[in-house]
Amino acid sequence: MHNVGIIGAGRIAHEHAKAVLALADTQLLAAADISAVTAEAFATTYGCTAHTDYRELLARNDLDYVVIALPHHLHAEVGIATAKAGKHIFMEKPLALTVDECDAIIAAAYQAGVALHVGHHHHFIPANLKLKAMLDSEQFGPVIMATDVWLKAFFSEPRPPWFLDRACGGGMWLMNGPHLIDRLMFFLNSTVVSVIARVGSAFHGLSAADFAQAHLLFANGTTAQIVHAGYKDGVNRFNLTLTCLEAELKLTGITEVAIGREDKWTTVPVEAGNCHQAQHSAFIRCLMDGIGAPVTGDWGREVVRVLLACEDSSMKGSTRRFESTEIRLD
Repeated sequence: MHNVGIIGAGRIAHEHAKAVLALADTQLLAAADISAVTAEAFATTYGCTAHTDYRELLARNDLDYVVIALPHHLHAEVGIATAKAGKHIFMEKPLALTVDECDAIIAAAYQAGVALHVGHHHHFIPANLKLKAMLDSEQFGPVIMATDVWLKAFFSEPRPPWFLDRACGGGMWLMNGPHLIDRLMFFLNSTVVSVIARVGSAFHGLSAADFAQAHLLFANGTTAQIVHAGYKDGVNRFNLTLTCLEAELKLTGITEVAIGREDKWTTVPVEAGNCHQAQHSAFIRCLMDGIGAPVTGDWGREVVRVLLACEDSSMKGSTRRFESTEIRLD
């Protein structure tokens, strides 16, 4: 049995709590949040102990791993503290807000001998896994280009104050950009070697970005376009199209995969599954086998590097080029 603690009791923490409770080999023992009301309500809902100081949670000797589900600017501080406390780390994406912070978390985990998993849950969505298997089969030929589009209302859900502030890691790009970059790397099985992008706040006038458009060149020669916005008013769209040599492949939302041939789309059956349960199960298997984590710190660092390079490209109005990297992609 693996005992779990959660730091941060916001929206995504509920998904982790439900996943932990649904698995036979995990139990949720503790949760921490700076708000006593939030911490107590969360603990009552999921049958665990509430803490208002994350250090109290980390001081417990009955936890195997800790989920960090905090605002992005707190990831580095709490991630390093979790490593020093000797707890395995399940860090929600993005790993941190700078590459240096990513390096510090990775180094702390290595020095403490604890595993570090970055919660890029798109690696565990059934439709994504189906599409990944189709690509890996090579029956459609290489991917020539990809277009990933996610348009939604900025205030489609209540936004906490930190989400409106770039300094805290808020906004659509720092929240959702990691998903889009991560899943392109995942599907294309390659790293990004250059970007040119425009990132800003055209709709709402905040310090946090509400739109981004980025052109990515991958080491394997594939080009990809990311289009993302949190508009004032529009139509929600979330789809990825991969134009392969022999066909088109399409992912609609997170549920539907289709093959485009002879001017028509044919839907591919996808098995049901819960991505949050799947990633906790995968992390536990890695802990038991002593093989690190399903999504490594190096992978999370690479996503952050591309994420920030897009912002830098936008500020400078120029292309950002990278040196090659050697992270494991399989």
